[in-house]
Amino acid sequence: MKRPLNPSGAGLWLGLALLAGLSLALDALATFLAFGDTPRAWDGLWLVGQLLLVGSLLMLGLRWRELAPLARLAWGLLLAYSLLNAALAGWPWLQARWLGPAQPATLSLVDAGRTLQWRGAPAEGDTERLRAQLAQAPAVRQVDLQGSGGSLPEALRLAALLRERRLDTRASGPCQGPCAALFLAGARRQLLPEAQLAWQRLGAPSLNPLLHTWALSLQHTLWQGMGLSADFAQRALLTRAPRWWQAEETDLIAQGGLSQADYPLDLVLPEPSGAQPQEYLQALRSHRLWRLLDARLPGTLAQAQALLVQQHAGGDTAATQLALHQYALDRERHLLAGASVEMRYRFLDLQRERLQALNKNDADCRALLAGSAAVRRKLGAELARQESVWLEDAAVEPRPPAPSRHVVALDAEVLRKTWNRQGLGLLDRLAAANERQALDCAPAIRLIEEVRALQPAQRKPAQRRLFD
Repeated sequence: MKRPLNPSGAGLWLGLALLAGLSLALDALATFLAFGDTPRAWDGLWLVGQLLLVGSLLMLGLRWRELAPLARLAWGLLLAYSLLNAALAGWPWLQARWLGPAQPATLSLVDAGRTLQWRGAPAEGDTERLRAQLAQAPAVRQVDLQGSGGSLPEALRLAALLRERRLDTRASGPCQGPCAALFLAGARRQLLPEAQLAWQRLGAPSLNPLLHTWALSLQHTLWQGMGLSADFAQRALLTRAPRWWQAEETDLIAQGGLSQADYPLDLVLPEPSGAQPQEYLQALRSHRLWRLLDARLPGTLAQAQALLVQQHAGGDTAATQLALHQYALDRERHLLAGASVEMRYRFLDLQRERLQALNKNDADCRALLAGSAAVRRKLGAELARQESVWLEDAAVEPRPPAPSRHVVALDAEVLRKTWNRQGLGLLDRLAAANERQALDCAPAIRLIEEVRALQPAQRKPAQRRLFD
């Protein structure tokens, strides 16, 4: 026998209030589960709660006729709200637990088993797949990533595994959303020129606007926990799904999102033991300055790759970086030979600052003028940064027209009238090919200042004599 129901009693409204509170709590739990690596038992807790909520509302609905009009309205709204929220949160859960992705991520080995290629979106169970793959391939040192979308909680579990194994990561194509979490988990991180790291703001699986605000806060906390700044996370999360916000390489470098070597021209090199030539090429391609040098002087990357393969085989990373820097100075001479008057003027300014920084150490000054990378690497971070800026600007500036024969003949006449034979000899020693012919600190600085003080019509021939 049914118990009589008071259609307007306090007990009925208390029951509806409790069910409303349960609905809000389940919405909050679903939002938390969507943006965190939580124990899987919590999913079961949410499911049991939803069954209890909907079942209670349906049981109450069996006594529809006994409810007052206002109670009917409250019951109907609560049922509709609960069912819609259950669908919003339950469909992704159903896909992850039972349906799975339309195309599971593929894992394959390249570079003689040293690189694991990940292609696709993270999905439920991928962490165990990756763990099993790594157990069968102990030589893996790096994970090459491409993928868009997928399960963020599973991506966080995958990221934890990458950190546990201290594996490097490299993005070689679109790497969006959860894939970016995997990328940031790398011990060392490289971004190839065709890669796209992108983020988007995900909404809460709920109709409650307060939970959308909380979901945004959870995403801010998540990405900042991976090393991104609050400002970067805020900009990344301004773009709502399904659109993506792609980060610029310079932004990622400023964030520390990309691994950088100690010196601007240095590379993040693979472990020398068993390293493959392709790994060195990818290390070069992940460095913006080396890509620009190759675009201006074709063949630069191929020659640098051959140098790295030969030099790094001995296992001395410091000596390899020095040899690579020395090769960059050879590229610098080619840039100077085709540089504009303005770029040559900037180079002389920078060379003077280097000479002054050597503090009258004549041996180092002579080595610097002869093109010693070892001396350049002793000059400090600021001069290293200026060197990198000059190389980048020289690599991208428009090519100036080559001087005509008439100009070359006129240069000889201008130089003869501006400089005596001794002065021309000193000018040649400012760009000497070896240390024995190079100038000491004081005369070199003085000569650069004399060249800079010349009128443009006299300075251009002097620069062409130095650098052509």
